[in-house]
Amino acid sequence: MKTIYLVLSLYLFTPSLFSQKITGTLKDSLNNPISFATLQLLTNKEKKIVSYTQSNADGVFFLETKGNAFPMTIKVSHITFETLEKTINTTEVLNLKLKTRVSILQDVIVEGKLFDVEEKQDSLIYNLNKLLNGSELLLKDVIAKLPGLSIDANGKIRHNGSIIDHLLIDGDEFFQENHQIATENLTSEMIKNIVLLKNYQDFSSIKGFEYSGKSALNISIKDEFKEHYKGNVAIESGLKERYGLNNNLYNFGKINKFNLLTNSNNLNKTIFNLSDYLEMRNVTGKKTIEEQFSNGNFSSTDNDLPPFLFSTDNINTIDLQNATLHFSKKLNKKERVELISIFNQTRQTEKTDSFQSYFDNTNTNAVNSEEIRGKSLYNSNVFKYENKFNENTYLKLNSYFLKSIDHQNENLSNLLLSNQTEKEFINSSKLNSTKFGLNTYFKNKFSAKVLFESTFFYDYMTTNTLKHFNSNLVFDWFNHDKNNFNQGNKIDWMSFGAQAKATLQLTKGGISFKLLSFVENETIENQNSIGTDYTFLDRFIKTENNFDIKYNSNYFNQKLNYSIGLNLNNNKYTLSSKFAEQINVALPYASISYKLNTKTTVSTSYRTSLASFSSLMFLRNNSINNYRTQTLGNNLVPKKNITNTYNVSLSYIDIKKNLYSILSISHNNISKALGKTFTNNTFETSQQFNYLENQHSSSLIYSLEKKLYKMPYGLKFSSINTGIQNNLFLNGEKSNNTILQNQVTFGLKSYFKNSYFNFNAGVEYLASSTTNKIQNSVNKGKLATYSPFLNIDGLILNKRINWSINSNYYYFQSDLFANTDVIDIGFNVIYKLSANLKCNIHASNILNVRDNNQKNSILIDPVFVQQNRMNTLSGFLNLGLQYTY
Repeated sequence: MKTIYLVLSLYLFTPSLFSQKITGTLKDSLNNPISFATLQLLTNKEKKIVSYTQSNADGVFFLETKGNAFPMTIKVSHITFETLEKTINTTEVLNLKLKTRVSILQDVIVEGKLFDVEEKQDSLIYNLNKLLNGSELLLKDVIAKLPGLSIDANGKIRHNGSIIDHLLIDGDEFFQENHQIATENLTSEMIKNIVLLKNYQDFSSIKGFEYSGKSALNISIKDEFKEHYKGNVAIESGLKERYGLNNNLYNFGKINKFNLLTNSNNLNKTIFNLSDYLEMRNVTGKKTIEEQFSNGNFSSTDNDLPPFLFSTDNINTIDLQNATLHFSKKLNKKERVELISIFNQTRQTEKTDSFQSYFDNTNTNAVNSEEIRGKSLYNSNVFKYENKFNENTYLKLNSYFLKSIDHQNENLSNLLLSNQTEKEFINSSKLNSTKFGLNTYFKNKFSAKVLFESTFFYDYMTTNTLKHFNSNLVFDWFNHDKNNFNQGNKIDWMSFGAQAKATLQLTKGGISFKLLSFVENETIENQNSIGTDYTFLDRFIKTENNFDIKYNSNYFNQKLNYSIGLNLNNNKYTLSSKFAEQINVALPYASISYKLNTKTTVSTSYRTSLASFSSLMFLRNNSINNYRTQTLGNNLVPKKNITNTYNVSLSYIDIKKNLYSILSISHNNISKALGKTFTNNTFETSQQFNYLENQHSSSLIYSLEKKLYKMPYGLKFSSINTGIQNNLFLNGEKSNNTILQNQVTFGLKSYFKNSYFNFNAGVEYLASSTTNKIQNSVNKGKLATYSPFLNIDGLILNKRINWSINSNYYYFQSDLFANTDVIDIGFNVIYKLSANLKCNIHASNILNVRDNNQKNSILIDPVFVQQNRMNTLSGFLNLGLQYTY
């Protein structure tokens, strides 16, 4: 009864904090999340690698800052996008945009109605009667059986590898980019039909100037689920007091659309993922026009992202409560409003054992045992207003308010192997962040050939961070004669600006002129109980003006499409009394695509981009990042840092044969970048920003999906390979660091029309390795994971029992850790008692209901390589009820 009471008490939340990871998402110019991009966290001076990773299928990435202090540089590389570099401050979460060329999907005429997919103009109509067998429970189960469509690990819907831009309900932009909320909560019985729109025109489209390329998936709802309130509630509980309570109330009408989700669980089940969350925030301030920026990135710091979005295999326990409200209303044929409100609370723990192998040959290798307990409270409110005055004029207003309060407590045992010195630390941090802003977007068609667009934005954020460090040893490596100290950091950040754009339609294309001007004002105040060496007050002001001209055209009945452009960029940087620098640069870009035939498109692009800066790159005094790492002040000034990006891709789609494939290759290089150099000794790592040269990265992605017609089987293969090479400096010596990452997945799936049995089987291979060379010394680290999987499901006993079994085997190969293989088996059996009531047995990882379920991971740092053994969430066995009303 105590568990049930806690589950139902959704309003008893407390603030929390978790994770000191740098996290975020990657998106292209069309707001599609970008998967399998390579990300490096670099020191700003030496450009040494702090850590590296790849973005997942939803564009989400995680980077760790252990052993390093801010500011740092994040570098993003992808085979089909230009390289991006951005300076980051403290533990910030990033919303990064990569400049991209969108491959055009070929129109294919499908004859007859016996195929899985029928194409009509720019629409793909899925034959649900032929594709489904009735065993599907949710929208995600339906989409998983549609050729060319897939659901990635984070709930995002993809078509031939590209994420769908908009998710529509009966043609209305309700869920839009927030896929997981829909895929996890809309039931299959609600769905009437599904249509993919390849060149979707939204509410703001102006006739004659509609821009093709954005995709939308329209979900048509059956009449019996419209125009009145309906919902479903599910509750489960079982061994080890594991529980879940979910309620979904909705009303999908022609004028009003309403969805309220409440959820409480300790199963690590979230209502939405990081990418969905960041999509909601694209309306905020300057973010509304980030996709329109031709070059550069931003110096702002986002510290307000909630830790619950990053709960993955590193979680030992978690307790989550969430309420999400989504409402839209058509005031009339011309006006509509929308409100998205989120309230979320989490409590979670993390337990990790790690081995750190340092690159500097000073015998500072260490073994760590770490436990983190965190609490988080997060609230987000976004309001949108749209008015289509007439067919030629459109106005949009967005406003928002975001609040995040995070607390984290860490117990860390650090054993230095060289001298067997063991240090004990009790570290804590508190973060309180508030952000609000608004933007307006207006466009008007002056004539049949001229369109004018304008945007105004304003953002404000304030963040207060307090860190406390306590040890059994005196912190003499920081020149401190006590075993404890505090550090407080306050950031006030404001940005405002405007953009104007004019587009002129030509016979075979168009030309656009864009003028952007904005100001960013960032103030950082640091107070430290150690002394004046760690106290500073810096004000960093950036003013950017850029003029962009772009020409695009097409030939041979639109088989050949190309665009060329030039961005003239003027940046002014001022830091208190330290410097006032101005940078002027011309940045060209170009892209071209050609339809070889009705199924094949090849494309290539080239782009240059200018790196931006933040105040944390030019600190006048020192700042402590963690128990052993500090960032030293410097005398640097901003310089021109340009990145060159080359992309080639080949897309082949044969809808009639259910064949989808894409090959992408990308290379990025930057001649000079602001990164970090490192000095490492037994107890401390000092980092300082410096200009580093010659950073390179390359990537190759290939995917193939094929569903057979003569046999009810389909196969899918994907391969992602990336390589990164950096020239860094460690202890004054040049360090060449090479990072290789590989992910290969192969799967075979059945599509038996009878509902008794279907399977999805395959294997995934992941490998991350680093090679660091300093003079004649070579240091290496590698972790590989082999993961065979088998998932089966079916519908039996006159379709009254819906069952599924999921199994995964994790085999780890590590050169630093002894490994424990993991067999993860779970199942869900649902019995239909009546039309509205069901009962179920739900189990996960049933072979390990203990608290010490362990998995491995790797962290690659500019100073060391670290392999982790994590205590992950234990298994459970629950009984539950589901009721539809």
